[in-house]
Amino acid sequence: MQVSDVKVFGVIGAGQMGSGIAQVAAATGYKVLLVDVSKDLVDKAKGKIGSILQKQVDKGKLTAEARAALLDNIEPVEDFRAFDKVDIAIEAATENTETKLKLFHAVDEVLPSTPSWRRTRPRSRSPSSRRRLADRTRSSACTS
Repeated sequence: MQVSDVKVFGVIGAGQMGSGIAQVAAATGYKVLLVDVSKDLVDKAKGKIGSILQKQVDKGKLTAEARAALLDNIEPVEDFRAFDKVDIAIEAATENTETKLKLFHAVDEVLPSTPSWRRTRPRSRSPSSRRRLADRTRSSACTS
């Protein structure tokens, strides 16, 4: 997959990091699907982005049209099923290993199965290797 092939981003997590990633991707002209544990959280994140951009409009650093275009590029979605349309998925969810592993598994089920996607996606891990990865992640977090 080439960068020029990417048209739609999927961002998992609508907190500060996820909404920032969504804003930057949308400003670059990408369509962004933004998901979190509830649509309400995603709608609030998009509203916050709109507020931040409005301050830039008020200061004359951004046009109202550019603000509207950027916000139009961000689509709040209810769940991962919409990720069957994404070219790249970015995870920016809570720093909890179990939660992340569940997210990766759920998203992996709906991501497109194109040859280019398969080439760029890491190999699936067996349950025992996922446990080892989780154990290593926990132990390195404790020593940091």
